[in-house]
Amino acid sequence: MFTFDYLPGRSSSHLAQDSKACGTEADQPCRRSLFGGFWRRVCARVVDLVQLSLLSSGISLIWVVSPLRTVVPASALLPVQLAVAVIYEVACVSAFGGTVGKLLLGLRIVGEDHAFIGRTRAFFRSIAAVVSGLILCAGFVMVAFDPQKRALHDRLCKTRVVTRWLAK
Repeated sequence: MFTFDYLPGRSSSHLAQDSKACGTEADQPCRRSLFGGFWRRVCARVVDLVQLSLLSSGISLIWVVSPLRTVVPASALLPVQLAVAVIYEVACVSAFGGTVGKLLLGLRIVGEDHAFIGRTRAFFRSIAAVVSGLILCAGFVMVAFDPQKRALHDRLCKTRVVTRWLAK
């Protein structure tokens, strides 16, 4: 569960103001300082994309040097690379609470109950992230304007990206 006991540099009056800004009193207290912001998430995504690009390059290199290139067309590599990206996302998020980029930047992906999400929800979240990107990345830009810093795929899968030291 979430712990709100220790928030460095934040007094109780600031926390009360933040919880009022984030929703109704009946909701569990939500504070903007707990959620992963837009630029932090962008940087995490860049780290992940660099890793996936290196992995995709490795897959392409294996295809180039293998005798299968005469049998398997290059267009068959795209689904393989997409599958590897989804497997990477699902494995990291379900096992560690975030991808390598998110973990390096101190972020975790949690459900509404503030616990790590399982493989099924991580899978659907990664598919929903594709939808967020297909609509001119508007699903990702939502993070900048949402009080709880949720993207479209976070809303669809009922997840949140929070600072690592607060997730349990």
